[in-house]
Amino acid sequence: MTVVLVAEDDVDIRKLIAMALRLQQMEVVEAFDGQDALDKTIQENPDIVLLDITMPHLNGFEVCEKIRQTPSIKQTPVIFISAKIEQSELATSRSLGVDTVIEKPFDFLYLISKINELVNTNGAGSVL
Repeated sequence: MTVVLVAEDDVDIRKLIAMALRLQQMEVVEAFDGQDALDKTIQENPDIVLLDITMPHLNGFEVCEKIRQTPSIKQTPVIFISAKIEQSELATSRSLGVDTVIEKPFDFLYLISKINELVNTNGAGSVL
């Protein structure tokens, strides 16, 4: 079973994403802020990480940077999910090694297809 870490400080959005992923037979680990996301990524070693950019304690950029600097998890695919993405943020995302950026609101089928694509690229099993 594919393990997805969902880091989102808005409880309603996090629960909605988690529910949609669980309906696709994915295991979901939820994180409520950036530090929680980093800690759980290190502990759980998920197949993929979904990060909101704007979160307390550590933002998505900081979490991604720390993921890429940690040998045991540096290959973990990362998807940024954010309400509004500026061009400068896209450039920063690319430089940090973010795999995909998805703007809110988003189509859940598109999100699932991107998760599938990235997880399969890294050798894990299919999520659908």
